[in-house]
Amino acid sequence: MKRQTQVIRQEGPLDEVSAIRDYGPGQRVHARLELATGRLFGRRQAGIDLMGDGALVPFVGVIRKEPIEVHGSESPFEAVREALA
Repeated sequence: MKRQTQVIRQEGPLDEVSAIRDYGPGQRVHARLELATGRLFGRRQAGIDLMGDGALVPFVGVIRKEPIEVHGSESPFEAVREALA
């Protein structure tokens, strides 16, 4: 996931878009990278949204994506790992 994020970031930031209202790069998701564990029942899913400005937003959830709070020196990737543990 970390390697793929670096590859996507090399594409550069996204542009602002106008569609009924203006969306800046930080409001646009450039890529969503997800990992899942378990089977159909008891499945856990977490990942990272790579925003258009390069920010990383970790999340957890199969249907509803909830942001994961990153603590101290913890990286977004470590937060995802902990969510799936």
